[in-house]
Amino acid sequence: MSNNKNNHNIKIEEISENTINNSYNQKYIATHDALTDLPNRILLQEHIASAIEQACINNHLLAVFFMDLDGFKNINDKAGHAVGDLVLKETAQRLIRNTRSTDLVARLGGDEFVILLSRVENRIGVSIIADKILAAISSPYNIDSESWQISSSLGITIYPFDGLNCKDLLANADTAMYEAKRKGKNRAQYFNKQLNNVAKRKNDIIHDIRQSLVNNDFEILLQPQYDIQNNQIIGAESFIRWHHPKKGIVMPNKFLPYIANTEYINSIGYYVLNQAVELIKTHSYQGAINFRIAINVEPRQLANDDFINYLSELKNNGKPVEYLTIELTEECFKTNFEIIRKRLNRIRDLGIKICLDDFGIGISSLNQLITLPIDILKIDNKYFDSVHDDGKTKTGIIMLAQHLHIKVMAKRVDDAKQLQELIGLGCSYAQGYCYSPAISLVEFRDYYAKNFSKRDDKK
Repeated sequence: MSNNKNNHNIKIEEISENTINNSYNQKYIATHDALTDLPNRILLQEHIASAIEQACINNHLLAVFFMDLDGFKNINDKAGHAVGDLVLKETAQRLIRNTRSTDLVARLGGDEFVILLSRVENRIGVSIIADKILAAISSPYNIDSESWQISSSLGITIYPFDGLNCKDLLANADTAMYEAKRKGKNRAQYFNKQLNNVAKRKNDIIHDIRQSLVNNDFEILLQPQYDIQNNQIIGAESFIRWHHPKKGIVMPNKFLPYIANTEYINSIGYYVLNQAVELIKTHSYQGAINFRIAINVEPRQLANDDFINYLSELKNNGKPVEYLTIELTEECFKTNFEIIRKRLNRIRDLGIKICLDDFGIGISSLNQLITLPIDILKIDNKYFDSVHDDGKTKTGIIMLAQHLHIKVMAKRVDDAKQLQELIGLGCSYAQGYCYSPAISLVEFRDYYAKNFSKRDDKK
């Protein structure tokens, strides 16, 4: 009888222990990231709330870092998610090694991490840790005999100055992080009230754009483009204008920068693309050989496979995409050069021409120019006239392009004198006030009818 009772007690103890272990395991799984074993958002919020309480009682500061990896997508695209996961695991370890034992490192998901510095004396100590993290992340990642280089952007908030609760501290740190990216990445940015104003303006713009896309409050303008060697109109560049219901006409530079890293840049891009294709289809512009409408493509659009697939779908459905020219800047291929090169080749296979805008202003290399499938280099005539080098840079670009069998388009050509200079240098195409500003579709139809030459464009 005694042995049975003892056995019964042992089983109860085993069951209780198993129950406790299972409960602990379930809680651990619910509060930790499965890949890196770091605390997740749930546990992070608990720790921030507790740290705020202690900071309030003991009258000290705390800091929150919101960190995003720069160039991580490039690793996933090139090497696959298995290598990307190893990079994330190594990043977690580097963050732990370069923070204090009292600090908390958490992963929110993707390539976003948060570091809680639970007790800090001043900004100097915060900046020292931030610099250590930036240096640690920018060191090469050696994985499977390959070396990968990334960096990080940090947004920093300080309690109580930048928020009195977890939600505000995280949101403001996130805002500061995006400002760090905007300034060039691989840096830390402290939050300030001005950034809060920027964040509010961004949210207001996104809200209004969402509604304006439904209400069709956008308009496409066209600026004529000419073959200046034959004085023949050969195309037009499209520009978007926003007819804001309260603010009137809003220029692109007043709203596009705020949505450049959001899904709405794709929505605007598709709107312009569809409008351009419909213009080509419904009007007689294709009566001129090679008459094209140029559309500007943002880096986020080009980085999305859906954009290429959509172009292919349009062509398969009989839409005249072959009369399009896609204009892009070197920002599009700064981080994922090989992937973007392949995508541009796919676009070119559809009959679409590729124009590299603002050439000579950035840091495009000759190797990139040779490797990329570029049909047209666009130069800013007004910019090069301000350089005061007697036109040497402009001349050099035109000669280089001719050697590579690439056409040159000059924009912002304002008068006949500038135009004659470009003709003499052998520039192929031009646009600017010397011909016409960007005008409405109705105005452009009249302009086109008056200026269209029946001569075939052999250029």
